[in-house]
Amino acid sequence: MRRPGKAAVILAGGDGVRLRAFTRAVSGEDRPKQFCRLLGAKTLLSATLERASLLVAPEHTLCVVTRHHEPFYREELCDVGDARLIVQPANRGTAAAFAYALARIAGAGDPDLIVGFFPSDHHYADPVAFHRAMTAAYAVAATDRARVFLIGAHADRAETDYGWIEPGPPLSMPLGARHAGRVRSVAGFIEKPSDAEAARLLAAGCLWNTFVVVGHQRAFRALFDAAAPGFFGPFAHVATQPSVADERRLAEQWYAALRPVDFSRDVLTPQVDHLGVVRLHGAGWTDLGQPTRVLDVMATHGRTAPARNVAV
Repeated sequence: MRRPGKAAVILAGGDGVRLRAFTRAVSGEDRPKQFCRLLGAKTLLSATLERASLLVAPEHTLCVVTRHHEPFYREELCDVGDARLIVQPANRGTAAAFAYALARIAGAGDPDLIVGFFPSDHHYADPVAFHRAMTAAYAVAATDRARVFLIGAHADRAETDYGWIEPGPPLSMPLGARHAGRVRSVAGFIEKPSDAEAARLLAAGCLWNTFVVVGHQRAFRALFDAAAPGFFGPFAHVATQPSVADERRLAEQWYAALRPVDFSRDVLTPQVDHLGVVRLHGAGWTDLGQPTRVLDVMATHGRTAPARNVAV
């Protein structure tokens, strides 16, 4: 069996509402966090692109953005061609971003790609550990092409603001598979637990859900077809238009009527039997969705908080 190729999708279409006051203080404007230089010379988007480039060739990496953010991404993504840039007319939830990217990839003509999705608001204290976990995820997704694999970060505290993954039994892997020991089935998800529930999850060895996911493109399509029948089809029609102008015109019409769908809640959670989890250990993963988390990471980089007052 031919080993499938790899693709990457950078999710950069969010509005960054929870961090807006903070990023306004940093940048002086309503610039979403993925386009801010919070931790150094690079924006969070550029740092995500750099991490992905160590796993997937740039020509096989797509960026999903939202049109009204163009003033913030225009210069940064000026070298990204139309074939690699997905411009959503509006933010209609995470499932729309996933479906649009998958439809674009399917329309490119290679039906045998393993696709990884990378949120653009994460920080990793040890990028090498992240690279190891992602290498494992791409490898096991190439072996088990019917599952989608999540990256589950080792939890070191009873965090109530993260989603959690409850690992199930180890998945059966081919004899001698290098990464078999770190791959398990998924027994369930717990979103933003209470203090007591978070303590129980920590003690039970459950993992933080990073929302980084990897799988064969047909595995993603199967999840959509089972959880949201009819949702994917219009994206395939939009993504295969003969010109960029035609695609964006049709996307405008489709998004105007599209109801928001959450990929994690509405697509993944009901289908745990079709998921796996790859353990991420020692990477120091942080979701930069709250000012307090950003300040903690900034402190480790020797950076100070914004001069303006920011409520945390």
